Amino acid sequence: MSNGARATVLLVEPDAALRRLLALGLQHQGMRVIEASALSIFSARQLPRADLLLLDMDNSAASDWSLLDEAREHPSLGALPVVALAWE
Repeated sequence: MSNGARATVLLVEPDAALRRLLALGLQHQGMRVIEASALSIFSARQLPRADLLLLDMDNSAASDWSLLDEAREHPSLGALPVVALAWE
């Protein structure tokens, strides 16, 4: 990302209301947000460029980090920094 450019966050959150709330907060901080309900909706060619992946782990069991593994193995996401959200 060049100086002065807005960071782009790829936000993956299945719950539409929570996804919108997170997106509004990030946009308020000056970030560009690409919203998605799941990683699986993107093929390697369709994946937009992003600077950060914000990934909801809430739908996975606490010890099941397969969604994070899936993101790391994705050809276009492997090098992105990831923030994984997990709570009960």
